[in-house]
Amino acid sequence: MKKPYRRAFAFALLGLAGCAAVVQAANRTNLTVNIGAVNYDEDGFISIPGEAKNTSTAWVCAPRIDVELLDAQGKVIGVQSILTAAKQDAGLDDGDGVYAERIFVPPGEVAVFQYWRERTKLKGVKPASHRVKASAGDCPAARTTITAQEVKPGRDQDGFFRVRGVLKNTGNGPCRSPRAVVGLYAGDGKLVKADEETPDAMFQKVLKPGQSVPFEYRSADDAKRVARAQVWADCNFPD
Repeated sequence: MKKPYRRAFAFALLGLAGCAAVVQAANRTNLTVNIGAVNYDEDGFISIPGEAKNTSTAWVCAPRIDVELLDAQGKVIGVQSILTAAKQDAGLDDGDGVYAERIFVPPGEVAVFQYWRERTKLKGVKPASHRVKASAGDCPAARTTITAQEVKPGRDQDGFFRVRGVLKNTGNGPCRSPRAVVGLYAGDGKLVKADEETPDAMFQKVLKPGQSVPFEYRSADDAKRVARAQVWADCNFPD
């Protein structure tokens, strides 16, 4: 399964199960969106990367970006995806969208996201523009602090863009499935790709306070366009 599909499936489950169980009220709309390098035909996919910024004075959790694709006449293009199907099954609205890679977002910080959709799902209609809107929920009282340290971006001998570093639990509580959230940016400052890397040894496992785990992220996608990388540390929702 390609990574866009794995991520879409995982975050569909997160948004409809994990978030519903943990987030107190998914109704915060005080987020602004900064769209990155849009490509309506990237190897057969629509790619809309961007940043959702928390402009409130409180932490927010699980930012969701609602996305509408528009045709040349400005009409909304209907999209069927894993997320829309999951929302329909749950009796929610059938609008499309994506969850940001970062779950826990402090005041003033951003959560990167990337909307991927296969063009064949649009029944031949070509998107000419798009509309986005971001929202998020309140965070649970139980959360921890995790930081990305010793971050070293670069390229390896195979041409992959690579980021190495260490995830450290600097809080007082456990961090389940610690991961590095990665934003790759072009020379003009636009976000090219949003991604994440969970160390294999920590998948669905807990990083205790004071513990650290190394990570390595590699990506061949857009490697030539990438001028810099930004890394944030994040956890999954607590059990």
